Amino acid sequence: MSAEGYNPVTALYAEITLIIVSLNQPVKSLGKRHKTAENNTPNIFY
Repeated sequence: MSAEGYNPVTALYAEITLIIVSLNQPVKSLGKRHKTAENNTPNIFY
């Protein structure tokens, strides 16, 4: 496979996977503090 045949969808799925993993980590550590989890969610996009 050449670089020209690179599928951007694959990169998109990889990025989504990283976001899901990063989301799962704080959720486990926050526990019952749902408001804190909601406030930290936008930080992923910065």
